[in-house]
Amino acid sequence: MDLLAQKRVLSFFIAAGLIGMPKTAWPSMYNLTQLDFFSMKVGRAQAVLPSDIWAEPVIAPDGRVTMYRPPQVVADLLADPTEARGRAYLQWQKEKLERIDRAAQVVGKIVRDDAALQKKAAP
Repeated sequence: MDLLAQKRVLSFFIAAGLIGMPKTAWPSMYNLTQLDFFSMKVGRAQAVLPSDIWAEPVIAPDGRVTMYRPPQVVADLLADPTEARGRAYLQWQKEKLERIDRAAQVVGKIVRDDAALQKKAAP
């Protein structure tokens, strides 16, 4: 198979693999900025390297890549573990869990009230 035939076969398989994907998803999925099937030119996007050791890449369903970074109090503790930062982390966790508990109590009250109303409405 000559080079032109190989390019056509490759183009066919690439195109077949991209059918059904959202038009905006496939270039970023393959880290491409430009893809031209007719001239076989491909432009590659520049890789974005995280400047933070704790930053992690996250690929969204549409193919976009974002960076997840843990909350600042966590990053501070991991970067320089001191007793003060450990206490700040524990205080942050305590406040977070207290808020979750308050929200769960509100939802629980709503569920109980709705159940009581349904019980009264039933013959």
